[in-house]
Amino acid sequence: MRFNKKFLFAAVLGTGMAVHSPLFAQEDGVGEIEEEVVVSINEEDVFELSLDELLNMEITVASKKAEKISDAPGMVTVYSSDDVERYGYYTLKDLSNITSGYSSFSAFGETNIETRGQKAGSWNVNKHLLLIDGIPVNHARANSAPVEYQVPLYFADRVEFLKGPGSALYGTSAFYGVMSITSKQLKENGSLAEGKLTYGDAGNSQRYMANAAVRTETGSANISFSHFKKGFSGDSLGLNNNSFHFNNDNSTFLNASYTLSDTKLKGLGIGMIYMNRNSHSGEHWGTNPISPNNQETWEEVISYIKYKKQLTDKLSLNSYIKHNNSTEVGLFGATWNNFWTIYNSGGTTVQPNSAFSYKTSDIEALGEVTYDIDEKSSIIGGLNFFTRQEVAGPDSYEWGILIPTDTTNGTNHSFTHTDYSGSARVNVASAYLQYQRTFNVMQGLILTAGGRFDNGFSEAGTYSQFSPRAGVVLKATNKLNIKALYGQALRTPGVREIQGNAAIIEETKENALDPNAANGIPDVGAEVIRSMELGLNYNTPLRDGKSNLSIAIAGFYNITSNPLDGEQYSYETKTGDIASPNIFVNSDGSIEASGAEIDIQFALNKNLRFMANHAIAKAYNVDTTGNVRTDFVDVPLQKTNFSMTYTIPKRVSITPVVRHNWGYQVAEGAYDNANSDNILEGFTLVDLNILVPINDNFGVEAQVRNLLDTEWKQPSLLGQNSMIPLARRNFMLTLYAKF
Repeated sequence: MRFNKKFLFAAVLGTGMAVHSPLFAQEDGVGEIEEEVVVSINEEDVFELSLDELLNMEITVASKKAEKISDAPGMVTVYSSDDVERYGYYTLKDLSNITSGYSSFSAFGETNIETRGQKAGSWNVNKHLLLIDGIPVNHARANSAPVEYQVPLYFADRVEFLKGPGSALYGTSAFYGVMSITSKQLKENGSLAEGKLTYGDAGNSQRYMANAAVRTETGSANISFSHFKKGFSGDSLGLNNNSFHFNNDNSTFLNASYTLSDTKLKGLGIGMIYMNRNSHSGEHWGTNPISPNNQETWEEVISYIKYKKQLTDKLSLNSYIKHNNSTEVGLFGATWNNFWTIYNSGGTTVQPNSAFSYKTSDIEALGEVTYDIDEKSSIIGGLNFFTRQEVAGPDSYEWGILIPTDTTNGTNHSFTHTDYSGSARVNVASAYLQYQRTFNVMQGLILTAGGRFDNGFSEAGTYSQFSPRAGVVLKATNKLNIKALYGQALRTPGVREIQGNAAIIEETKENALDPNAANGIPDVGAEVIRSMELGLNYNTPLRDGKSNLSIAIAGFYNITSNPLDGEQYSYETKTGDIASPNIFVNSDGSIEASGAEIDIQFALNKNLRFMANHAIAKAYNVDTTGNVRTDFVDVPLQKTNFSMTYTIPKRVSITPVVRHNWGYQVAEGAYDNANSDNILEGFTLVDLNILVPINDNFGVEAQVRNLLDTEWKQPSLLGQNSMIPLARRNFMLTLYAKF
């Protein structure tokens, strides 16, 4: 699917140029409009969202109902659109790095997310769920949550990070955590257009982002578009400095929706979300320095029909039907040395030794009702079903391309083609129920209890589990809330795991010297995580009653049983070679993690605000007996973040952000530069973002990333010769307009 990006950007930005802009709402705003209210841009100060308003912003990710952060049965960090703009962080990757309990890391050119000491293997963010306006948008085949510029946050009214499993409400994808984005909506009738144009010196990066919205008596329409492009940095990898970091990025995003608000079908909406990211293989692929030919493309085209309706005073309905058509395209295997040898001798562009295109179709339906029993109690219940399958057809293929040992003739390649016949269908049917009640204990005791039953079935087997959750929030005083939480989550194998193993089994049967070698590839099953948390929220008011200090503290323990990840499998071929394909397996034993987090926000006045947080998480691999514990490696042990925003007259905003990671536990003997405790020293990173309005409609945003030009390399799955470099100091200049 292709778009004329320049034309589309111009169309989006120009939609509302000639009209005034009403305020954005923090609710869906699908009710009736009695009169048109027009507000000019100079009355909408993007820096005046107070700390009190932020803390009282209603979130929905913890229990699927609007509630304050301190009352939510979960530990949640929320960012408003003001925060996103002040930080200059427009990706989930960037926001995760300043969120306690979250951080990002890179593998094979893709970004993954670590949460509370645990992470998914390889490059797939397949243990976190991403929602956009309540619609799941993970890639249908790999189940990966898009966290780079294929989902920019310029369109977001708020971004919520739930720490810990959310399967009781959201199903099998919500394993380590849930990230939820709510789009900006117009509160009153009118129109708005806004856009940002950015140029950066890192890889000659370019970024275009735009939003447009129209609201009338009958309905509201929203459209957002972005495109991001940068070349590879060329920074050296590892400790030997003889190979390069190919971290190109070419990403496109489109989000369009229309919702009826004053007809018999009030609450009915349609929408389409398009995401595409092409990136190179980052630090490595194979045993030699890589070729810039190696790359991966992820594309999702999501269309949906959504219906939200207040049926009676007490009963409301939320439902959708969604189709996700996802494509994964890869070109892998050519090494840098072979690439140049063949090119120089034969004058022919080399082909990689693996090329594939997989299309996956996903259909999901949800029906959910909320019943308010009385002012103090409510029930949420729903049914959910999805079915997905890799589809056969001319657009799906697998190529194996053998690069010859003798490279004197660059055209002597041998090709093998597989007519791709699709995969087994994966289905999951679910039912869930949640009860919430407030009791008259102290200032209020909020009890949340519920669970979800998931039943997954495919040709590879069946998986089922009941995932309970329970939460108690005690409002001890008007300042202090105390929380105790328990949750459990299930992640069933997806299309990628099931079909990937099936393909390797067929390959092994055909090529292995031992005809029984394929018997060593096990069936894949579900993995389970259980989490326990204790936490508190403490807010102190100013003399006028507004909060100026917020403290949130949490301690947690979680354990993942039968963790499902990739590993290498080896067998001897009929020609005497050793083949080492990647397969998916449920590891024996478990992964245990425990730690604590503290978040502090402080506003001295409306012009000066501070944020600080610190998180510590220690994780272990535990064998089946529970007696042998080894360190879980390549995740940070401790993380500290600090920011300050100072707003000077005429709304100029200056925000420095300081990140400090306190080192990484690594495998014993894997890194020469690790200390005696197998710890790699951490890094300190400083970013600076400045927003300067020129007039009511235009302004400039200037950002410096890695202000101190810190040099540091992240540990890699492939060892010290492929350590991933931190991006060096770079500058980004943005022009923005709002009408």
